[in-house]
Amino acid sequence: TNQKTNNVSVIDLGTNQVVDTLNTGFVPDQMVIDNDNRRLFVTHHASPHVAVIDLRDQSLEDKIQLKSPTHAIAFDAKRGLIHATYLPESGVTGIGHTNMVEIIDSATKQNIANFEIDANPFTIDIDSDGERLYATIIKDGTVIAVDLSSNEIYQTIVEQAVEAPSTEASGGGCII
Repeated sequence: TNQKTNNVSVIDLGTNQVVDTLNTGFVPDQMVIDNDNRRLFVTHHASPHVAVIDLRDQSLEDKIQLKSPTHAIAFDAKRGLIHATYLPESGVTGIGHTNMVEIIDSATKQNIANFEIDANPFTIDIDSDGERLYATIIKDGTVIAVDLSSNEIYQTIVEQAVEAPSTEASGGGCII
């Protein structure tokens, strides 16, 4: 992501050259790709939303409004769920929401729920089984694991989510 120019670079892996830029909104931060729906989801340090980029035509498709500026993001490919956290404080918007993970359905682009986490993470990731969320906590120098299989709120969401087909996308050659 390019925070100063409010976009992300598309890099050709064969030449290691920037071949395009995608406008995402004010101060983009972290991003994940939903290969099945061909979408890029981008958090923003200074905006209370997650940008949705349609990778088919590289256009800004939508902005999913949340409570305050967003930060860490992860994708549960098994269930098609985006997980996003908040920036604890932004020089633009002030104090944000902390210790919370928002859950977004990647197909509908709807914020469907949230759950609390013990600390505000710098980065998050979901294991391939979709059973654990890992979060790096900079202030403590630790990594915490959240057992999603025992989180009641999360399990209610999972029960309602449609299982995403596990397909391998062919082609490629660019990192976004």
